[in-house]
Amino acid sequence: MVDIFYFFELSYAKRSLEKPFIKAILNNFSEDEIYDCCVYVNNSPYNLQFHLEVFFVNETARKKI
Repeated sequence: MVDIFYFFELSYAKRSLEKPFIKAILNNFSEDEIYDCCVYVNNSPYNLQFHLEVFFVNETARKKI
C-alpha cells in the first residue's frame, strides 16, 4: 500500500484563522476517504510550528482536494 498524504504548514501565530481550513477538510471527506488526520504543534519558543497531515485511502479521494 502506498501512502497518499498531504502535509500542510499552517500559521502558528494565527492558529484560530486556520480552524476553517481544517474544518473544511474534515467536512468535505468521509471516513472512508481519509484514514488519518494528524496535527503537529511545536511549542518551542525557538521554532514555533503548526502542521496538518492528511492521509488518503486512495488516489480518487486525494483528487477531490
